[in-house]
Amino acid sequence: PRGKFRRYGKPFVTALRVVFVAVIFGTLASSYLTLSEIKFCDSNYNCVKFAGWVQFTTFTRWCWMIQGAYHVGCLLAFFSFALEGEGGRPGGEVAKWPRSNNKAAVARVLHVLYQISWAMAMLVTIVTYTVLVPAAVVLPMPPHKSGAVAVLLSWQGHVMHSANTIMMATDYRVTGKRANLRDFAFNVFFSEAYVVFSWWFHSQTNIFHYPFLDYNLRFPIATLCYGGLTAVGFGCWYLVYAITGQGKKSA
Repeated sequence: PRGKFRRYGKPFVTALRVVFVAVIFGTLASSYLTLSEIKFCDSNYNCVKFAGWVQFTTFTRWCWMIQGAYHVGCLLAFFSFALEGEGGRPGGEVAKWPRSNNKAAVARVLHVLYQISWAMAMLVTIVTYTVLVPAAVVLPMPPHKSGAVAVLLSWQGHVMHSANTIMMATDYRVTGKRANLRDFAFNVFFSEAYVVFSWWFHSQTNIFHYPFLDYNLRFPIATLCYGGLTAVGFGCWYLVYAITGQGKKSA
C-alpha cells in the first residue's frame, strides 16, 4: 500500500538508515580489529588466518556489505536528490533529479539491492540458526575448528546473522517497498557469483568456509547440499515476494 513512507516521515526513515549503516560498518570494523588473529581450518587441516581481505570472503559478509551498500545508497540519494517516498511503486523511493533522466535508474538499482538484501538476509539467518549454530553448539568440534566456531559465535557474528533480517523487515515496514517477480534473477546471479568465488577461494587457499559448498564431498552429498541451498534460497526470495504483497493490487 502507498503512504507508509509518509506515515513515518522522511526524517524518521533517514535516521533509521543512519543507525543501520552504523551497525553494519561498526560490526565490520570491530570484527576486523578483534578477530584477525583467528585461524580458519577445514577438515583436512588446511588453515588460513582470518585477517585482511579474508574477512570479506564469507557469504555472511557479502550479504552484510550489499545491505550496507543499499542503505548508504538510499541515504546518498536522499541527501543529494531529496528523495520522495512512494511505497506502492517498484523502487519505493524516487529521486527528484530534474536535470537528469537517470532518476529511474537510481531507483531501480536501489530496488534491486533491496530485494537481494532481504532475501539473502533471510537465507543467512535460516542457514546459520538451523544448521551452523546448532552443529557448533551440539556436535563435538575438533580443536582445529575452534577458530571458525569462535567467529560464528562471536557477538559480531550474531549481529550479522540476525540483525540483517530484522533491519530489512523494518525497512519494508517503514517504506512499503515491494518485490518484483521479474527480479528473481538478480538474487540468482548474486548467489551464483558467491559460489563461483568460493571455488576460486578454495583454489587459492584449499579452504571452504562452508562445508556444504565443498564439491569434493561424496556423491550424492554435494548434489543434495547444492540442491538444498538452491531450494532454501528460492524459498527465501519467494517469502519476501509474498510478504510484500506484490501479487496484490496496490491500494
